[in-house]
Amino acid sequence: PLVQLTLTKELIRQYPHIALYVADREELIGGQVLAKELFESDKGVLETSHLLTAFEILRETDYLLICPAYLARSEGATRDIVALTLPVDLTFSVQYSLIAHRRTDHSPMHRWLWQEIIDTVQAMRFRTVHRG
Repeated sequence: PLVQLTLTKELIRQYPHIALYVADREELIGGQVLAKELFESDKGVLETSHLLTAFEILRETDYLLICPAYLARSEGATRDIVALTLPVDLTFSVQYSLIAHRRTDHSPMHRWLWQEIIDTVQAMRFRTVHRG
């Protein structure tokens, strides 16, 4: 029902949400008030730790799942699910750190793995999700 509308915080609150359980969600969003408000709904929140369960619920209901865009890109898992992009003023970012011990500095295998991780994360961040 939201495909033809411009998403707003107020409109998002009018729909029930699915929340993916993240053990340290509070630490991830920290003091970002906007982020906390995005995960609230006047219609209730169903929380699950299983992504495929969340996608099945989305297929059968008008629930919303606010998640990183890369989760909506799995074509097989998100078949028949409409992915909408949040307006820029409703987005937030999470800073990640990749840390390694100094003893791995000269290990070709560790350097290779390090670069694979960086390339994978960058590829996930810069692809776009299109309206359904």
